[in-house]
Amino acid sequence: MKHQRLDLAHAVILALAVTLVVIWTGVPRDPLGGVASYLPFHMFVETTGIVISIMVFGVMWNAHDREQPTAFVVLACAMLAAAVVEFGHMLSVAGMPHVVTPSSPNKGITFWLATRVFVAAGLVAALMLPASRLRSPRSRYALLGLSIGLAGVVYWLGVGHQGSLPVFCVAGKGLRGVKIGAEYVIIAVFVITAVAYYRRARRSGSILDTGLYA
Repeated sequence: MKHQRLDLAHAVILALAVTLVVIWTGVPRDPLGGVASYLPFHMFVETTGIVISIMVFGVMWNAHDREQPTAFVVLACAMLAAAVVEFGHMLSVAGMPHVVTPSSPNKGITFWLATRVFVAAGLVAALMLPASRLRSPRSRYALLGLSIGLAGVVYWLGVGHQGSLPVFCVAGKGLRGVKIGAEYVIIAVFVITAVAYYRRARRSGSILDTGLYA
């Protein structure tokens, strides 16, 4: 059974990889005809991502209630924080109306990178933390408050203190090394975590480990 689950996971990964290659090679670089058409599409895609993240949070937060392992509660909270910050990214990309401060590539990238960091950190936490239950029900809400607080810090920096952050993009020149480097670091974390989940799924045969790997 566990080998069948891994085969299914590999089939899903392969299908997604093929889809990505087809899009990357076959879709024109500007299929929507400029920013005016791109922004509604971007909002649709980002809203879909936000809804999925909130669904993950809702399922993991409520499943088995207080019997949830610490690792899954942390992952649930990380996904909620990612959803909250991704909403900031959607509103901050260039061409969107002002939200307190003008929208810009750097503002949008700030929220984008933070979103990916939250997801990566949540997956790493779910991998590293013990499977033991939380000792106190209040701990769940403490973790929830911490995740929302960290999301608030991202908004505080992205909206009110963008000047204190690195410059991620220069008009007319493109992305700077700090943004590209950050993306590669995050990708490396995802890959290393996926390999670790794969090894654990092979040992345990757990549907949860296999699902997290996929």
